[in-house]
Amino acid sequence: MTRSPTEIDREIGQRIRLARKQAKLSQSELGQAIGVTYQQVQKYENGTDRVAASRLVQIAAVLEQPASALLGGVEQGQARLMDEDAIALVALFNEIKRPALRGAALQTVKSLVAAGNEV
Repeated sequence: MTRSPTEIDREIGQRIRLARKQAKLSQSELGQAIGVTYQQVQKYENGTDRVAASRLVQIAAVLEQPASALLGGVEQGQARLMDEDAIALVALFNEIKRPALRGAALQTVKSLVAAGNEV
């Protein structure tokens, strides 16, 4: 019996995509490292196909992250999907090395959120 992917599957896929981009790997490179095609990596990242636990551990090892980073905090009904802009923002933020600049960037985003939420 085949089950359809869930919101959690899509969240895990997005975490894989984010970690892959942070590692500066293409889908082809990740696929080669874990023994699948880039199309299969695409399916994992889009949440079209579920990622088996053993495959998740393989992916995490290639991306030099604990599997829990790709899985942690995802509970039924609590998955939070990130759009491409959010993924790009996180990836860029992670490239900021100086703590003072990271703090300034975070404060800027907080100010933008506050301004956008004013009625």
